[in-house]
Amino acid sequence: LYPLNSWDLPTSLGLLVIALWVFGQRGKQWVVDTVTLGASALIGWLPFWLRYDPPTGLALDELPSWARSVPVLRTVASTIGLHVGDRTTVIEFLTIFGVPFALAVVFVVTTPGTFRRLDIGRGTLVAMIGLLVLIALGTGSLVGMVAVVLAFLAARVALDTGRSPGERFAGALITLAMVLAAGVEIFYLVDVFHSRLNTLFKVYYQVWTLLALAGGIGLAWIIARVTRPAGRAVIGLACGVAAAALLVYPVVASYQWTEQFGAWRGLDGIAYGATVDPGEFAAVRWLQDHAKPGDVILEAAGCSYQPVGQWPMNRASAYTGIPAVIGWAGHENQWRGGQPALRGEIGPRADDVRAMFADPSGDLASSYGVNWLMVGSFERGDWQGSCASAGPYGGIEDTEYPGAGWTKVVDTPTAVLYQRITP
Repeated sequence: LYPLNSWDLPTSLGLLVIALWVFGQRGKQWVVDTVTLGASALIGWLPFWLRYDPPTGLALDELPSWARSVPVLRTVASTIGLHVGDRTTVIEFLTIFGVPFALAVVFVVTTPGTFRRLDIGRGTLVAMIGLLVLIALGTGSLVGMVAVVLAFLAARVALDTGRSPGERFAGALITLAMVLAAGVEIFYLVDVFHSRLNTLFKVYYQVWTLLALAGGIGLAWIIARVTRPAGRAVIGLACGVAAAALLVYPVVASYQWTEQFGAWRGLDGIAYGATVDPGEFAAVRWLQDHAKPGDVILEAAGCSYQPVGQWPMNRASAYTGIPAVIGWAGHENQWRGGQPALRGEIGPRADDVRAMFADPSGDLASSYGVNWLMVGSFERGDWQGSCASAGPYGGIEDTEYPGAGWTKVVDTPTAVLYQRITP
């Protein structure tokens, strides 16, 4: 049960429909199962659901005046956009989904009865043809058109009561996956980028999972149906090739990222900091060992992904979990879309950071509850060319800095960490 402005909403609703359909095969027990499913979903997600402010959707003042007064239209118009940019090519789609998609196609087209008795209603046929024409003329997306056809055929498998539950379940999963794949060729959830960037890769996560599950079921079904030794040999060879192909990336990527397996550093995600900046790394490690819940750190107001390939801005808060006054402005702006009041604080908080570095013992720092102070390369260096909110901050080079009420706990050539003295 997701809020409307969620990239996972179509998948959630689709899976709920599939679950209700599965439970419906079990007679009167489906009522109990449905209530149990709904209550479990609601209770499990309730804390998130009640407090979540989706970062998607236009502000009402961005909509035409005529659309603001109609509740449902207002919600849809501010949430869903029409994609007019580049579409996914067949090669791109198959690069990501090729193996499970192939299994899904083989399963659907070889299932007995898929092309038999095409006794669908005239309205359904007209709707499908109309949708194909709309996609062809409006988007020219071959992936979208193929997805619509496969969704139609898979739905026939799912709705055929003469088939086994496993076949019908696989058909339902493929139907949902193809509806999602076709949908992102036309629509996207409006966010700060005003493009389908986030919608595409988040929905594709769902498509991957659905196709992987359906592909596994389809493969088992295909193996069970093929009895001739030659056929089983072909299937075994195909599975071997597919498995080998899936192993290429993890092996090659591991080889490249570890410098030909000669630079293994374990699973510590920040261990590289000891090489990049030993001084700041030591300060962060010290914070990890000594910080307490409720602490707040003052460090440079950072910018997203800066500097590329090095120790990142907002490194102290990111690697210790201690909240900073403000993090990466770009990401704060992106993910605070549903919180206009907090979004409006991004710029002022960056200004407050500059003011607090100039006077760490002042009332402003106390109002934020700041009790740690980090002075390193992002606070001392001149970053105005790439990140205007970062250093240099005035006053930090004074010999008496940061003044009364602070004590130095870490002192390295590149970073100094101070802790507020508690009376």
